[in-house]
Amino acid sequence: MLAYGGAYAFFAILCGVGAGLIGKNRGQSFWLWFTVALILPILGNVAAALSRNENDEPRRQCPKCKVVTVAYAAKCMKCGEELAFPTDDEVLPSVNELRMLRESGQA
Repeated sequence: MLAYGGAYAFFAILCGVGAGLIGKNRGQSFWLWFTVALILPILGNVAAALSRNENDEPRRQCPKCKVVTVAYAAKCMKCGEELAFPTDDEVLPSVNELRMLRESGQA
């Protein structure tokens, strides 16, 4: 009976690492997805794969502390400044758009 518990623990840890890597690749927390998949092994991996890719979200800079945050944020996480809806000239490219520009030699 103990051997089955060890096999399940090994499987759960592997699923946790897999979901953590999926989450990290999508711009989210490795440890959050590791924990979710450790508790719910297969469902955690599916949820990590279907979650929003934060690297595709446009960014903007806080006018007070100059920290770059996602464009949909209503408040700066560093200084607490209330952020109004950004205008088109305030929106910065997403992380994936910047990667593509660097690879093509335009940035």
